[in-house]
Amino acid sequence: MDVKVFDDTKTELDEEAFEYLLTRTDIGVLEISIPDTASLDDSLSLSSYLGETEGTSESDDTAVLIRSPPEKNRSEERRLDQMIEDILKSSPGGEKVIKEYTRTKSLSDSRRRDLVKILVAQMTNEHGTSPSRRLKEEYAKGIITLFPCLADPRSKLGYEHFYNAEDGSGYLAWRIKTLQKEASEGRMKRPRQPQTGGPTTDRDPFKEDTWLNDERQCQEAIALMKHTADEAVVKEKMRLTLAYCQKMLHDPKESSDILSIFPRFIDIPGLIDQDFGLLFGDATSAKLLEKWSTNIKPKVIAQSRGLTQTSELQDLIQNAEASEVEEGWDSDMSSILMLVHLLPPSSQGRKRPGKISARKACDCLVKFIKASNSLACVDELFKAHFVFGTSYCQELTNVYNFLQTTVYDIDVETTKVNPRVAELRARMLQ
Repeated sequence: MDVKVFDDTKTELDEEAFEYLLTRTDIGVLEISIPDTASLDDSLSLSSYLGETEGTSESDDTAVLIRSPPEKNRSEERRLDQMIEDILKSSPGGEKVIKEYTRTKSLSDSRRRDLVKILVAQMTNEHGTSPSRRLKEEYAKGIITLFPCLADPRSKLGYEHFYNAEDGSGYLAWRIKTLQKEASEGRMKRPRQPQTGGPTTDRDPFKEDTWLNDERQCQEAIALMKHTADEAVVKEKMRLTLAYCQKMLHDPKESSDILSIFPRFIDIPGLIDQDFGLLFGDATSAKLLEKWSTNIKPKVIAQSRGLTQTSELQDLIQNAEASEVEEGWDSDMSSILMLVHLLPPSSQGRKRPGKISARKACDCLVKFIKASNSLACVDELFKAHFVFGTSYCQELTNVYNFLQTTVYDIDVETTKVNPRVAELRARMLQ
C-alpha cells in the first residue's frame, strides 16, 4: 500500500524515519492515512505490523492513530442521510419539508420547526425523553447530510445549531427539553461555557509594528495629541499608542477613563476605523461596506419576506428595495433594521424587562440623525465595540453576533451564538 504517515505537525515521514521513530520512547503521535484503494487484508496486515513494531517500544506514551478510509465515513453519512429521509417520508408533514428544500435549497422557519418536531417525536418515541448525546449528534449530522445547504459553514461541525454537544444547546435539544417540561420530568441542564470571543476579548494588534512600549514615551505622545491641531500627527500617535490604549481598556480600574486620556476619539473622524484596522487588518475592516449592498442585503430582504408582514416590516422591505427613498429610512438602513426583525431579542427569562419587540429593539440600534452614509455609521458603531472593548447591547446581541461572525468573520470559533443566528448565517453563506 501507498501508506502515508504524518507527525503532529502534519509533516509527512519517509519509511526510514518512520521505522526509526517507532523504536524511540518519545514517539508522541503519528497519523497514518490509509488510501481508498486499500483492501481489508492490507489494513489487517498494517495493523499486525504496527502491533509487532510497537512491541519493541519501551514507552507507554507511544500513540499511533490510523485514520479511517474515507469510504467508511461516506458509508456513515449515507446511513444517517437515509435514516432522516425515512423518518420524514413516513411522518405527516415530512414530505413538505423535503419538497420545500428541493425547491428552494433552504427551509423556512415554519418548515424547520416541522423538521425538528418530526425528528424529536420519532427520537423520543423510540429512545425515551432523555436520548443520549450520541443519538442527538447523529440526528443533527443526518439533517445536514440530507440537507447540506442547512449546514453552517462557519461552525466547527456544521450542525451545532441543531445540536451542540458541548453545552446541550440547539433546536433538537430545545425541543426535547420542551417535551421533558411538558411531561413534568424536569430539565437536564448542562453547564454553559462562557463566551470567550467578541468585543470584550483582550487581543494583540493584527500586525506587529513600532508600538510605543515605554511608559514615558506613551505619556509624551498622549500629551501631544491633546493639544495639537494637526490631525495627521494625532492619527500617527494614536497608531503608536494602540497597545497602550488596549491595555487600559481591559483594565477595569482604568477603562472608564479612556475618553479623558484619549479625547481625540470624540472630535477627529476615522480614529475608530484606524484602530479597528490595526486590530484585525484592512481586509476585515472593509467587509461590511464591501459585502452588504451586493451580497448580504438581497438575502436579508428575501428572508424577511417569510416573516409575519407587519406594516412596519413592509415599509422596511419597500424602502430597502428602492433606489431612492422619499420618506423613512434609506435602503441600507432599512435592510439593517430588517435584520433586527430576523434576529429579534432573545428572552431573558425572569430578568426584567424581559423580551422586547423587534420594533423597540430598533430604537437601541439607531436614532435619526442626518448622515450622508447610514451603512458607514453602522460600520463604525460595530467597530467601536471592539475599539473600546464594550459589550453588545443585550437587545441586539443576536444582530451584532451575526455581523461579527457572518460579515466580519471575527472570533467565529470562540463566540457562542444563538441557534437562530447560526441558522440565518447558514442561509446567507450557502
